[in-house]
Amino acid sequence: MKLITRESLKSDMEANFQSGKKVFVAPDETARVVPVIFGSGRNLKDMGQGEAFRLMNSTHPLSMQGDITVTGNYRSGFDVPMNGKGSVREMVTAGKFVGNTLNENWQQFIDALRIDLTIRKVVNQTIRQNIYKVVSLPNADRIITLQEMFPYAFEFLENNGEGQSVPMGETMSGQKDYTTFFIKATGFVYTLLASMFDKTLDFTKVTDGVADAYALQRDEDAIKPILDYAYGAAETTKHTGADATGANPQEKLYITMLTAIADLGLRPDPMFADLKIVPDGLVLLCSSQDAYNIQSVIAGLPSGNASRVYRAITQIDKIVTYDSSYTLFSNRTKTYTGVTPGIAYLIKPNRYMMIGVKRDLTMEMDATPNVLTLARTEKAWYYSETIYNAGISSFIQKITLPAWY
Repeated sequence: MKLITRESLKSDMEANFQSGKKVFVAPDETARVVPVIFGSGRNLKDMGQGEAFRLMNSTHPLSMQGDITVTGNYRSGFDVPMNGKGSVREMVTAGKFVGNTLNENWQQFIDALRIDLTIRKVVNQTIRQNIYKVVSLPNADRIITLQEMFPYAFEFLENNGEGQSVPMGETMSGQKDYTTFFIKATGFVYTLLASMFDKTLDFTKVTDGVADAYALQRDEDAIKPILDYAYGAAETTKHTGADATGANPQEKLYITMLTAIADLGLRPDPMFADLKIVPDGLVLLCSSQDAYNIQSVIAGLPSGNASRVYRAITQIDKIVTYDSSYTLFSNRTKTYTGVTPGIAYLIKPNRYMMIGVKRDLTMEMDATPNVLTLARTEKAWYYSETIYNAGISSFIQKITLPAWY
């Protein structure tokens, strides 16, 4: 049984980079660098999602979009050697980049940007993939049917081997709903004032901030609907109440977990009413405050009562923590609300909870100075996804946990 936190995922990946281990990133998970279509990100608010989607769909990356393999301890993508010509940082130090004219080294610079953004993105992990199935749909239209996210349906039948037709695969039937892709973006402007006087500006920190916000926002997009859903009062069909019969908090928590598993197993599959949900291979979503108590309890408990045997609860494969996170701006705080301590969610991964990814993290950059605004460089980062979460109503059991010591 695994305990998964954003912090542990991040520290594990950072350790891989720092130790020089080979890290492979598949093509559909790498960041992209594209020509300017949204400017600094401000114009996106002024255009409709349809227009923005058409612009995004028509762009082509400035760099190759193959996989990335990084081997070695590099502080950023600008320290990675580029095709035997040294790193971009070394080229800058050697004076090969002058002002905003990059000449023959432009491609190396773009590749370094992509590698750097990919490294930051990979280090800042999400937890949502433990609950949802994530599907890459780079060629999708803005509005798609759910069948486009499902695998195809096939059937093997006996064949005489003498010209008999074989059964053809087809698009899997099921939900007839449609789902719509959204675009979310952020931006940054490097001004003349900053270039002259801001000694704290570090573009590595800018990329770190973008990658962190990217992970936080995608988790919130996926997890917030789970937290906000109306499951009803405790001791109802979708909400298991805290046990009060156990002799101590450990027994109460253990019995509460067993009851929640049984409650989930009584609920019918939304498509096949004669089938019950199989309560196995489950994911438990909770706060880190409760996670370690739950982890110790579901591993099994000793019992002084011969009639009670508290074996390990093997139906739960993973415990995933999701705590509140905060981003501090100059005059406000952005809050990403986590699971409330004392509450947990027992989740059966299912075909009704999927995330379709049209564009992974993409950066556009305009390095041409603007004489009217004295902007030196403008950058925007965006992504496009759709989230289908109809399974929340059928495959998630809310749990009120008993009080601990």
